[in-house]
Amino acid sequence: RTVASPAGASPRQIAFATNGYGFISNLLDNSVSVYNPSTGALDDRIPVGVNPDGIAAAGNIVVVANSGFGAGSTVSLIDADTREVVKTVSVGDYPTSVLALSQYAAAVLCTGDSGDFDDPNDDTPGMLYIIDLQTRRVADSLVLNGHPRRLVRDTDGHLYTIHESGL
Repeated sequence: RTVASPAGASPRQIAFATNGYGFISNLLDNSVSVYNPSTGALDDRIPVGVNPDGIAAAGNIVVVANSGFGAGSTVSLIDADTREVVKTVSVGDYPTSVLALSQYAAAVLCTGDSGDFDDPNDDTPGMLYIIDLQTRRVADSLVLNGHPRRLVRDTDGHLYTIHESGL
């Protein structure tokens, strides 16, 4: 199927929650669309933070990285059944990628702010955050330095990012 997004939404990524619905981050609409696979249509639109990009479903919670095109520093936690933002969690600068680790935890990769591209001294570092989805709080964080992009996990559970100079 092909599903039309809301005008000007700029859909980025989709994640399917345990209830079977798809949740689509809309970068330019500051929202998440809810896709119903039974009807092939968008059922709902949920307002979230500025410029949502990365998205992942961990059990019944949908985690959305509000990138803000580099100025954002939050993730929205959506209850997949009620379709409401249940918590906004503060993380580092420029959250871009989200990865479900289990139904109880998600990893959020923050690229860091580049500030003035000609002055690396005003940059903020890349960070990795682990969000506890039961307490809805940051459980742990790690400074990665540089400006990492993309977040993946291998079959052994190791997390990888891509930096300007490689993995």
